[in-house]
Amino acid sequence: MHLKNIFNTIDTHTAGGPTRVVVSGIPSLKGTTVKEKKEYFTKEFDHTRKMLMQEPRGHAGMFGAVLTDACEPDADTGVFFLTSAGYLDMCVHSAIGVAMASWETGITATTRKTIVLDTPAGLIPVERIENRGTVLYKLTTRPAYVCSTGKDAVLPEQGRTSADVVFSGVFFLMIDMDQHGIKVTAENAAGFINSAPAIISEFNGSKSPDCPVKGKKADISMVVFYNKISRNESLNLVVSASGAPDRSPCGAGTGALMTLMHSRGELDINENFTNKSLTGTEMTGYLSDGEKLNEIKTSVPNILSEAYITGFHQFVSDCNDPLHPFLM
Repeated sequence: MHLKNIFNTIDTHTAGGPTRVVVSGIPSLKGTTVKEKKEYFTKEFDHTRKMLMQEPRGHAGMFGAVLTDACEPDADTGVFFLTSAGYLDMCVHSAIGVAMASWETGITATTRKTIVLDTPAGLIPVERIENRGTVLYKLTTRPAYVCSTGKDAVLPEQGRTSADVVFSGVFFLMIDMDQHGIKVTAENAAGFINSAPAIISEFNGSKSPDCPVKGKKADISMVVFYNKISRNESLNLVVSASGAPDRSPCGAGTGALMTLMHSRGELDINENFTNKSLTGTEMTGYLSDGEKLNEIKTSVPNILSEAYITGFHQFVSDCNDPLHPFLM
């Protein structure tokens, strides 16, 4: 054995969404902000992301989080997020996993019931809520808003459909499958998963609207295929541009759904909402009032979920191993 890298991780799931929290093995990262540290990691250590996220140690649906020193004085720890395909400034389910692991293992030294994460997207508070033996974690996201409504998109089998663009950490393309009389189920999930990359590519190629807040094209990162069950309940499947389905209901996607419903007058501020996944898990949440950004009304999603540790791992790379990380 000729080992050249050793990484210790805490693996978690948040409503089914996996996160591999890297707690040691990463060299000191240059930068005066967590965003700069993420950019430095991207340039110098992308091979580490591939090793930990891709096969044979990970898979196409794997998410990760790299802990680093906080750069903001009000934060408890710094963190940025990985996927098998790249990087995220913010990931709700992974951030909840980081906070839960911090409390459960002491990797972040705090006894307070709220942990503040310093992320490339800004400061993100996560609150631990205990209720009758159950522990929930409430994350308050950055402001979300509806970017554009009634946009044309093309579904492979159903043809043209109406879709909405919502910013909730990233840009989501929201497709209400009730307009086609189609239920989002495990049995037809493969069709949604296989079609999402083409839908996103086609939409970003010619139909992406200008974002009134950011002043640039709203490039879509994920598609939300959803059914409305009732005023306060929905079921969805969220698929990324790389074709990876979210195992959880998707925290940011849940925020996007609540924001869209609120813009239609279908959900009030502080009204509870439940979003379900195809794996049988759920996230709950509610909206707080947000400030105006470039005269655009925003709301602030608050997402609640259970989260659990699934393992403590030590990953290594052997100098003699000819196999490079890959995705099937």
